[in-house]
Amino acid sequence: MCRSVTSRPWRMWVMANPIGDPAVGLGRAQSSYYWPLVSIVLPVLNAERFLTQALASIEAQTYPHYELLIVDGGSSDGTAALARRVPQARFMLQTGAGLANAWNTGLHAAHGEYISFIESDDLWRADKLALQVNHLEQHPQHLYTIAQVQLFLEPGCPPPPGLSVAAFQDSHVGRMPGTLMARRSLFDQIGLFEERWQITPDIDWFARLAAEQVLGGELPEVLLLRRIHESNLSQVTGPSLIKRELLYLLKQNLDRRRQRDS
Repeated sequence: MCRSVTSRPWRMWVMANPIGDPAVGLGRAQSSYYWPLVSIVLPVLNAERFLTQALASIEAQTYPHYELLIVDGGSSDGTAALARRVPQARFMLQTGAGLANAWNTGLHAAHGEYISFIESDDLWRADKLALQVNHLEQHPQHLYTIAQVQLFLEPGCPPPPGLSVAAFQDSHVGRMPGTLMARRSLFDQIGLFEERWQITPDIDWFARLAAEQVLGGELPEVLLLRRIHESNLSQVTGPSLIKRELLYLLKQNLDRRRQRDS
């Protein structure tokens, strides 16, 4: 466990730059105030430590028309009690095990036209949903949108091996579920998250997205703060599993390209 630090700079960042009326600039919303429903899938597993902060960043969203699906993987701490106290959230137990299964459980239960994901230890900027709904409404040819992500080190935690100081200084395009907003139909085209992967199901899904050459948009704003700490899944599972899955995915992706080009 990292040593406790009371500083909470995340709160200022989450509340930064709200765009006000979420209907402004939304194609159909300009005339009819139609706000498409966004389904937010939030997997949790013994997430009590950071869950309140993630929930606060969802509650701070300037876009009002969303449903929150909290998918619990069988927590043994106070996670379920916290989650059940969230007004209007739908709390459910996942049907299997692993992060991919939690995402898929939420997808099966989702009612929204658009789908977003957030991890229990990450944070969204307050206009994340509004900006991405606006983009998809204005660009009907795009099936998804992603944005920039900024890594931040949990106060009191040492940087993990393999991450340099520079990794925390600059943002980058986040090809990860936390920056994604996708049309529901995209999962019919690309498929769900592959549940055989413990650590890389999102990498596999985005590789399939690229292989299908699906049209999407990349927003320039930093909309996700990704927290790095000693309990991240990549830290807990260790490098050998990550390397093994990545090597298999690389081979699978090469085979997919050869099939497409043949």
